[in-house]
Amino acid sequence: MPLWQGYLAFYKTDLAPEITDVTWTRFLDPAEGMHCLVAENDVGEMIGIVHYLYHRVTWAVADRCYLEDLFVAEAARGTGAGRALIEAVYAAADARGADQVYWMTQDSNADGRRLYDRGWTCDPVYQVSAIAAAQRPFIARNSRSTGMSSRS
Repeated sequence: MPLWQGYLAFYKTDLAPEITDVTWTRFLDPAEGMHCLVAENDVGEMIGIVHYLYHRVTWAVADRCYLEDLFVAEAARGTGAGRALIEAVYAAADARGADQVYWMTQDSNADGRRLYDRGWTCDPVYQVSAIAAAQRPFIARNSRSTGMSSRS
């Protein structure tokens, strides 16, 4: 919850407690289409979260993956945790056969835009694990360029 609250504070947003409750209930329900992964440091502290979902589109047969929310605790920024979370979403999208991963952020989020707009190689120090019981934990180790990246 501290990471979720930090994310909302970053965007200067307050949500009714009922919205947060429903959102997190969805993340924890394996039958739901919303997914949440967390990044932990080497001592097991949660330092980042990412939320994503799949949806159909009119221009492709395969589903698309929308990376909806990404947040890394201020003290952990610049350490590779955000990259590891994005790579974990790409890995999940690949496993599902999604043809594309995409996201949006505000123009004012300069740090986020720099992360999203460049290529990277993941640092495997960060354990990325699924909150939803239906997904198994894994470590993000792939490399891929970012952006609205189409799959062949």
